[in-house]
Amino acid sequence: MFIEEDKLTIELSDGEQIVASKPLVVGTNNVKFDNLLMDKTYQYGVVSVFDKIDGQGSQINWLLKDKFSTDGAFELDNFVV
Repeated sequence: MFIEEDKLTIELSDGEQIVASKPLVVGTNNVKFDNLLMDKTYQYGVVSVFDKIDGQGSQINWLLKDKFSTDGAFELDNFVV
């Protein structure tokens, strides 16, 4: 399996659609996603195009998938300063 560097990305989904996509390079990467909503679960995955030698040629394949949740907001009510 040979992963082409120009075909390696990280995709961020809100469960319904891809909300962000950033290119990666083989090796160490630091990725920051901005403007995420509070109290929401997101899914992310590293995607590449390569041939799995299954007779179907080069295709999009997920190398890694995981999810995380952002913290919820809270409201202060009836307090005295």
